[in-house]
Amino acid sequence: SSEGFWRFIREKYLADYIVIDSKNYKKPISKPQVLQIANYLKEHGAGLFAVIFTRVGSDNGANLTIREQWMVHRKMIVVLNDEDVEAMLLAKSAGGEATNIIGHAIERFRLSI
Repeated sequence: SSEGFWRFIREKYLADYIVIDSKNYKKPISKPQVLQIANYLKEHGAGLFAVIFTRVGSDNGANLTIREQWMVHRKMIVVLNDEDVEAMLLAKSAGGEATNIIGHAIERFRLSI
């Protein structure tokens, strides 16, 4: 993309490609699932941005690993749950930007550090 949200993601996180993983777990994802997707993120590969879609979010171990991946390796891993996906679909159907949900998730994470 040459403009807007996806341009920002491409430039800020070197995301020529977006790595996406879907987890259909009943429980929150944990550290191993974060490390699994982090292995795909490389500056000279797909880039340093990934989204994990999960039913119920992430546990404390996953959250600490996401923070570590960002602070040490500059890998941005965003976890979105069913509510986020529903909000994205509703935003898009109302003529809004579904990407705002991803942007807000990044903003909350970055401001929490």
